[in-house]
Amino acid sequence: MWRQAEQGVERQVDEQVQRLPHRSVPRPAARIVLKPGGTGFPARLANAILGDEAADPIAPLSPRETECLEWTAQGKTTWEIAQILCLSDSTVNYYIRNAMKKLTVHTKAHAVSKAAVLGMFG
Repeated sequence: MWRQAEQGVERQVDEQVQRLPHRSVPRPAARIVLKPGGTGFPARLANAILGDEAADPIAPLSPRETECLEWTAQGKTTWEIAQILCLSDSTVNYYIRNAMKKLTVHTKAHAVSKAAVLGMFG
């Protein structure tokens, strides 16, 4: 009895799938935005990250600020970054805050994504 019920459900699913409109042509790939840093992001993602500030000049990040953001991008905590770079936690926070101010963002995650879109990572 269960077997017949399973076969009936499978048949109904097959019929519904056949009724769905099928695309014979695959969707085009997202347009890639190439930034001077050489990283490519889909245009919508880059625009969402950069927002209206895409045309505004951004102050260059110091090597330490960039390094702290790179470690943040790899999922390291402030304490871990401090241990890796032989700095104090407050110094790492200082570099990350400065980078956030220069990038005009409010969170570390936004700072990392904006720096990546702008090609600031090596």
